[in-house]
Amino acid sequence: MNITNIIYLILIALIIALSITIAVKSNQIKVLEAEKQALIMQIAQAESSIKLQNAKIEEMAINQETAESMYNENMKALQDKYKNLDNLSSQDKTCNEILDIINQNQKEFLAGGLR
Repeated sequence: MNITNIIYLILIALIIALSITIAVKSNQIKVLEAEKQALIMQIAQAESSIKLQNAKIEEMAINQETAESMYNENMKALQDKYKNLDNLSSQDKTCNEILDIINQNQKEFLAGGLR
């Protein structure tokens, strides 16, 4: 064998080694791209979940605000009714009139009429 044949064999071996390396690296790139797509999907799902949780939190805040407002209205109505009772008492109303007002207030309360 002469030196040219040896150089050709070395070049062929080098080309084969580079081809194998390129094939392995190409396969690794495909695997990494698949992992990237999976991560992108997970991020999208997480963002969607966060948006849903934020919507639920906002809804809860609105519901709490509504409940507080209704509570305040009901308390004001009760205070007004008891002020009326105090006014009636101070004006020397009869016990029967006061009992009638109390009875009416109880009926409204039980019927949910404190709005």
